[in-house]
Amino acid sequence: VDRHGDIFSLDERPRKKDDLDLAQTLDCGQSFRWKPQDDGSFHGVAYGKSVTVSLDKTDMYIENATADDFKNIWYSYFDLSLDYGKIREEISTIHPVLNEAAKYAPGIRILRQEPFEALCTFIISQNNNIKRIKGIVERLCENFGTRLDDGEFAFPTAETLAKLSPDDLAPLRAGFRNRYIVDAAQKVANGEVNLDSCFTLDYEDARAELMKITGVGKKVADCTLLFGMHRIEAFPIDVWMKRAMEKLFPNMNGDDFVRRACHAARVGHREGDARRAGLEIAVFKAGIAQAIAKRERRRDARGLVVAVAHIEALAVFHGAAFVYCPLPEAAVCQTDCHKY
Repeated sequence: VDRHGDIFSLDERPRKKDDLDLAQTLDCGQSFRWKPQDDGSFHGVAYGKSVTVSLDKTDMYIENATADDFKNIWYSYFDLSLDYGKIREEISTIHPVLNEAAKYAPGIRILRQEPFEALCTFIISQNNNIKRIKGIVERLCENFGTRLDDGEFAFPTAETLAKLSPDDLAPLRAGFRNRYIVDAAQKVANGEVNLDSCFTLDYEDARAELMKITGVGKKVADCTLLFGMHRIEAFPIDVWMKRAMEKLFPNMNGDDFVRRACHAARVGHREGDARRAGLEIAVFKAGIAQAIAKRERRRDARGLVVAVAHIEALAVFHGAAFVYCPLPEAAVCQTDCHKY
């Protein structure tokens, strides 16, 4: 629906009514610029466009957008080319635990966000909570982004932020993260860090490219690769995921499990053989588990329970992958993890 109220009919849409849930997708901790509205729609800004998105069963409505906007931005942004329903069906047949996992939050999709925005927002996310992250991101855009026609603000460019000092970012109330944001902007703006190359570099090289930035470790790099570049072989791990692994596998080091799981997924993805589809599903579930664990994180045990359920599901499938994709000899786990 464009700004004049004209409606464009488009054939591409979620294939089933539960293939896309706006709340599960836009408010789960992978993007921080979407606000729920009273009617169930979401208003947000991405790629310099301010829109309101709503669903009516399998019909998606995007207000203040053109047909070209949909084809060039939103179709990719919501990852509408991927049949998530088919993936869930495939997952459900592998193991009863996966069947249960596939039923939880089935409407989550991995967004294809603007890379620099994803990088900055996940730098901001360190040791933070979603409400506070959203506030910092909003202040960043209001202070340094371009004002749009409806009064919203685009995400600031690397070139704009590169001219600033950490003290200039004081109004954000982001604390130690100010220095990291400025360093990221300067290195992206001067070409020291090439975000475009991270789409095609080998995974480890892409991660290393991002980790040139002060304050960017493995988790922030993986979140940027997964949510900003759709590198679905990225496997973001935070403390909740590690705790879940330790609970499920008390005789296995959590880092060792992660290393084996990631290696299996990435080799299958890189080789593009018959294992690829299944391994991509496992990585896709890892991204969802990360988002769910973030969303459900609370002082009680609920977040851990949710994370445990999803890690258990991942473990079952990755366990099968290990049989066909062992680690290099130097990194082989000395436990019975292959039995999982």
